[in-house]
Amino acid sequence: MKVGTVHRITGLHLILDDTGAAAWFEFEPGDDWSLLGPPLHKRIQRACVHGGFGETPVLEHHFAGGVALALKAQPDALYTMCAVLEWATSDDEESGELWEAILSEKQNEERPRLNACHAWARINGVPAFDDEDAFTLGLGKHSTSWPLDGLPSDEELSQCAAKAIPLAYLTGTNGKTTTTRMVARIAQKAGLKPGNTSSDGIIVNGEPIEEGDWTGPGAARMVLRHPDVDVALLETARGGLMRRGLVQSHADVALVTNISADHLGQWGLTDVHALADAKLVVARAVRPGGTIVLNRDCPILVSAFERMDTSYKEGREILWFSTAADSDRNGLAGWLDGDDLVLTQPNVDDYRISVRSIPLTLGGAALHNIQNALGAAFVARTLG
Repeated sequence: MKVGTVHRITGLHLILDDTGAAAWFEFEPGDDWSLLGPPLHKRIQRACVHGGFGETPVLEHHFAGGVALALKAQPDALYTMCAVLEWATSDDEESGELWEAILSEKQNEERPRLNACHAWARINGVPAFDDEDAFTLGLGKHSTSWPLDGLPSDEELSQCAAKAIPLAYLTGTNGKTTTTRMVARIAQKAGLKPGNTSSDGIIVNGEPIEEGDWTGPGAARMVLRHPDVDVALLETARGGLMRRGLVQSHADVALVTNISADHLGQWGLTDVHALADAKLVVARAVRPGGTIVLNRDCPILVSAFERMDTSYKEGREILWFSTAADSDRNGLAGWLDGDDLVLTQPNVDDYRISVRSIPLTLGGAALHNIQNALGAAFVARTLG
């Protein structure tokens, strides 16, 4: 059995619903998990006790050809839990270098006040997040940040006018960047100052602040800390989802454009069905009362959403759209009707727009951009 990678999980993830660490393993011919698993679990528990965490539940995530093991941890113990997993997956003894590294990492990383700040935010219903540099309370123009060596007291936290801003996650295999930029442009036309991440860069109110492929949690944190941003549109790629997870677990809307073969083989994503499950982590982040927007023309996505735990669907508005000419409109909220896009939602007036008035559709020839326009329209409408 080969150890793939050990990494921190900084937010809602395919395996965990909160912060922690994970180790990935690939099976080799003849490996039997029923024999390999129990001693590995015992080593992990010994390392957890050594680190002062007591016995910690180990979550198993099985995939074709391997398994991942994950441990939940407080925000100030992520590197320490990685050290726990690194020792457990090695041949190191209980007096070796990796064994000692667990306590050393804990001493360097431990910040009880950071955990207390997160606890205050949860109790008071205010969004918060952190990284190696700072703790942030609130989002965008309503955010305040403090360096980790100068964390605020509860009284200082209570004096902040911190609160959320509208937040959307946009993912899928194709169309993420186009759709995100469409929504950002609509937001600007509505008088807002959007912050959007994409494979083109990080853009605030139409102006690039960082160029390059920025679709991971680092980009999300930059947008969510920016003092001008009043709506966050976060393109979210597979790599960031699987490596770190989501920065925020309470979104107003999530869009999944489609699923097709894309960098399969990494992170246990051996086929398109596993990839779809990973992409739908953004749907699990949608708060009760929020909206999930999905493309019904993608059967892989339809199947994956049916598999998703119903607790993440209850109390959310589910909007399916389709451009298929022969599509059954039952259950659809948006569709292509001749040369028009039609949007319909409960308690909202129906909306109809000519495809030819949307330049990116190339007069209706670019079907993929008709789909992107439908997704963008629903995200924009959901955000008001």
